[in-house]
Amino acid sequence: MKGKISGNQALFMLSGESILVDNFLFTRWVKHDIPDMPRKPVDDFPLEYPPDQQVLRASKKLGLFNAFRLACHPVPERINACQPGKYYFIVDLFRASLDYQRPGVRKRYPDFDAFIPDYYDSIFRILKAYPETSWGVVCGEMDSCCVWPQKYFSGKKEAYRFWKKTFFHQGVGSNRPASLFAYLKDRGIDYRQANLMVQGAMLFAVHHYYHWGFRFVWLERGCGLSNLQLGVAFLRGAARQYQGFWGLDFSTHHPHRNQPTWYDHQGRRRGGWSESLMLRSWLTGFLSGAHLVHEETSNYTHWVYKSSGQFKLSLAGQYAKKLADFALRKHPERGQTVTPVALLVNFYHGFDARHSIHLQQPFVWGNRVPVTAEDWQLSNLLEFFFPGQAQAWGMFDEAFNPAVPWKTQWEYLKMLQDGMDMRPYEVGHLVNSRFGDCLDVLVDTVTLKTLTNYQIVFLGGQLNFSPRLLATLTKYLKNGGLVVAAVNQLPEDFLRSLGVRRAGRKWEYDLTFCQECGKAFGGDRYQYDLLFVPGAKILGENHLGHPLAFQIPVGKGTLVLTAVVFSQDIAARRILPLFAHIFQKYITPVLPVTTHPRPLQTIFNQASSFLLLGAINNSAHRWKGSFRIQEGKGRQVTQIMDIWNEKIISSGKTTVPFCFNDEIEAFGFKVYQLSLTKEEK
Repeated sequence: MKGKISGNQALFMLSGESILVDNFLFTRWVKHDIPDMPRKPVDDFPLEYPPDQQVLRASKKLGLFNAFRLACHPVPERINACQPGKYYFIVDLFRASLDYQRPGVRKRYPDFDAFIPDYYDSIFRILKAYPETSWGVVCGEMDSCCVWPQKYFSGKKEAYRFWKKTFFHQGVGSNRPASLFAYLKDRGIDYRQANLMVQGAMLFAVHHYYHWGFRFVWLERGCGLSNLQLGVAFLRGAARQYQGFWGLDFSTHHPHRNQPTWYDHQGRRRGGWSESLMLRSWLTGFLSGAHLVHEETSNYTHWVYKSSGQFKLSLAGQYAKKLADFALRKHPERGQTVTPVALLVNFYHGFDARHSIHLQQPFVWGNRVPVTAEDWQLSNLLEFFFPGQAQAWGMFDEAFNPAVPWKTQWEYLKMLQDGMDMRPYEVGHLVNSRFGDCLDVLVDTVTLKTLTNYQIVFLGGQLNFSPRLLATLTKYLKNGGLVVAAVNQLPEDFLRSLGVRRAGRKWEYDLTFCQECGKAFGGDRYQYDLLFVPGAKILGENHLGHPLAFQIPVGKGTLVLTAVVFSQDIAARRILPLFAHIFQKYITPVLPVTTHPRPLQTIFNQASSFLLLGAINNSAHRWKGSFRIQEGKGRQVTQIMDIWNEKIISSGKTTVPFCFNDEIEAFGFKVYQLSLTKEEK
């Protein structure tokens, strides 16, 4: 029952909900006054809950999805309605404890342990019958719901052991891993070979899932979580490192009332995130190479309902229809995403970016390991590549953003109902990345084969420099790779082998200078080592003439070494501006595309007959400028076409590298296809 990984690009599932809500769940919401979904009469939602079976039929007729997710109660009627085999089928395996509480179940199965085999058998029959198109989800967001202990861990490895035990044995909420994995063992099913997915929500756990043997991991974004591009960088990097599948689940649950995007009977949006952010997020997933993009709560977000039971597509639904036409029918071939830069971090890092109202700074292992300078460096490097990502979520709260025109969630909801444009406040979730979306995140169990796929490797935090890792990085350098690191991130023996000598540690607070262009930078206190590196090129100095950055040859490759602890200021607020300036000089030449005069979110894919450039403007200002195409040097481009809007930008042969000009409206995007002539053999 093992599905195929066909080059990791052939598979693409655009997924919506099938049966999301029924009377059993609705009654529970009312009983416990859970506001997560709009409902009559508490909200102005026209119905108690959507008519899911009718919506499912309408979704198929309109071609909104090629995959459907069944969240709970996997009885034959519901499974058959999803038509496994004709459509990709995704079914949750972590609702057994919830479904056990349904009327009549306890009478038939007085004991929960007796219920489990029949419950899972009904699901695995489908997974076995349709091994190429069906997937089971073993857990739901256990990482974001993990019940961390009250005491601090002694270190990150102890935290990891606790997390792994929780995942496989203890469980959280409706997740009952002990029962599931006991069932798998009893039935002789190896979860590492079966079509089983993990649904997560936190960055810290992504690589662990693959390391444990799961082949498919998808991550929830939106919904009070950190920036979507960070999720892509961690997921795609992990999937490439471990040869797996990856996906995104964009949740529109909003900090004000925690409800998804929904509409009243007049078609006015009354909750959730804007349709613009939804579309840009879905498109980011598709262009970035995701194997799954799940449109969460689509039964609410995609439709406008009348109290009579009639319904039609909402604005979000219309956008979903256009995306499905684009990704599933008109332009399903997207090539391979080009990411020349890797960020290498410790397997036990435990890091998560700031998000939500109550987590407005980076945190490590559920806040049960103190955040130190190495964790801040990881945060600062991510901010360097994705400036503004740290603003995700908090900007809707008056306490963090006094510029918002509302003081309470009810004032916000009234303004939303009256039609206020909320896009300018949806900052941080998607940003105009400094170098485009060029980054993958890897962990320090990486092999040389994987590392060789990247032209530049940044070290993030403190790695576990085992002899194997040191040999891998050394070979990568000698073979022509480029590594960027601070002096305190590398082993002393390795530094000595390169001729690096220390003469003490100092701190300073004054101007720093780029040796190449003479540009001056200032305003940061920093701690640095007095270094002497014979034969190295000095890239930057401070006002005392002490070198702060070096270019050191290593075989055919280059080590860019900074003398400043973690390359950041003492307060760990940011990467020193001097280093940001120097790093940019190395990154820019290896990028597949650059933009001028201002950055955009760019995603660049390469196929045999075309180049694909997604250009997304996540700002409130119209973008006007030029693109310089650098990937595919020497290839001839015969035509540039905006295939989303089906508009030719230019015709006539031109050779890479070259530039072309265009404009993109605020919160808009274009998808350019650059047709290539056939390569001569």
